[in-house]
Amino acid sequence: MDPVSFIVKKGINTRIIGNKLKYFEIMSSTMDDVIQSGLNGENEGLTVVSENQTHGRGRTGNQWVSQEGNLLFSILLRPPSEIVNLLQPMIALSLQASIKRYCKLNVDIKWPNDLLINQSKIAGMLFESGTTAGKLEYVALGIGINVELQKVPQITATYPVTDLQTHTEFFVDRNELFSNIIHDLDTAYWDLKLGFDPIQRWKDELKIEGKMVSLNSNGIIITGLVLEVNDEGGLVVQCENDNIVTVMTGNLIERKH
Repeated sequence: MDPVSFIVKKGINTRIIGNKLKYFEIMSSTMDDVIQSGLNGENEGLTVVSENQTHGRGRTGNQWVSQEGNLLFSILLRPPSEIVNLLQPMIALSLQASIKRYCKLNVDIKWPNDLLINQSKIAGMLFESGTTAGKLEYVALGIGINVELQKVPQITATYPVTDLQTHTEFFVDRNELFSNIIHDLDTAYWDLKLGFDPIQRWKDELKIEGKMVSLNSNGIIITGLVLEVNDEGGLVVQCENDNIVTVMTGNLIERKH
């Protein structure tokens, strides 16, 4: 499988995201590199790609198991504060569209920001931000996409894990896929800055309203009926005791009964 260094060396013609690319065969964490760059004053758009990570991580402190042959990258953004809450829906929708178009697959978004094929996880996103005296300085966006797993990770997960190559009828070229994803992310981010609001489209793609779910939110298990997804991206849940709570983050399991 061709290393992603090919497209990194060639470069990608974008406005912001991907305007500067860094490539590593192996590193501790692309997120750590981007965060340090954010602290050092690097311009937004920096994208750091690695074939492998020794300390990759996912949401809520979970480990992201890194394997060669996949796409592992992080992006430095410096968005205006008024669009920060729109980043997660925008990124999820953009990645979904890129993969659907390139791989010709049906891809679902699982709240809040995982991508699934046939109820198996193929991609995840991580957002971390830095502030100074209450002012937002940067957002670090981490993305991991399972393109072709050498072996299925033996980890405890809410959803099983799969990869794109398993479901795609042709060879998935990581350089082409990565280039498509970066172009789409750059366009989506530009549109966001110009005023596009992705919330309703994201809500529609979640298909979670009216479903029974169980959530682990900061160690608290919440079970109930999803009444709606609010404009901040939280799930409004009617619990089994009829209390109504809003959950902003957590690991979700959709219940069949």
